[in-house]
Amino acid sequence: MFIILREEHSSGSCDTDGCGSVGGSGGINIGGSSGSGGNWLVVVVVVVVIILVVVVDLVAMVLLIVVVVVVVRVVVVVVVVMVVVVVVVDG
Repeated sequence: MFIILREEHSSGSCDTDGCGSVGGSGGINIGGSSGSGGNWLVVVVVVVVIILVVVVDLVAMVLLIVVVVVVVRVVVVVVVVMVVVVVVVDG
């Protein structure tokens, strides 16, 4: 796939088939091939980082909800046990 993009770029038909230069010269080159392997690597890295941030955020929210629920349950159980003990001891 990279070789095909490179051949299209070298054939000079980028004006008609849209090789990927956005904004003319000096714009964002997406899909073309530059000397450093193009900007596909940058795009892929940015997309992966965004996906990882979203996934980590969702996992953190789920874990936070689970931790809060567990803590609330433990507190409720401890309070109920203490109330039962106090009632039994005083009664």
